[in-house]
Amino acid sequence: MFKDNSDNCIKAIRDAQEAALRAIGELMYSAVFPLIPTDTTELQNSLDYKIDLSEMSITIGVNTEYAIYVEFGTGVFAENDEGRQGGWAYTDKETGEKIFTMGNKPQPYLRPAYRDNVENIKQIIEENLRKHVGDNFKVSIKKG
Repeated sequence: MFKDNSDNCIKAIRDAQEAALRAIGELMYSAVFPLIPTDTTELQNSLDYKIDLSEMSITIGVNTEYAIYVEFGTGVFAENDEGRQGGWAYTDKETGEKIFTMGNKPQPYLRPAYRDNVENIKQIIEENLRKHVGDNFKVSIKKG
């Protein structure tokens, strides 16, 4: 007699996905944190990750307005030559001093942490699938 185990299979896969996402969040948090430049601790203090179980996705990052400029650089130093060229001047809000700058060099922290851990992420996913579902899994990560 046929026994429908599809609900059990779906639950096992979902449990594996959720456990993997949590483990990946912790891995990436610990990988990103030491790479964040520390002129102040604002970037480090805003580092966090969020898991969306309905999408089975994880987002990790920092919640500051200037984070993108640290990661990709500004002005003539910006990656992909997309920064303001020729420099600019501004007044420092704290000191009142007029400052001229050509921009800041990139200080990437998210991308290197990811690149250094792609294989670890795959391993976490495979281990959780084996633990919750069974053997014979191979994971690949596509850029998207």
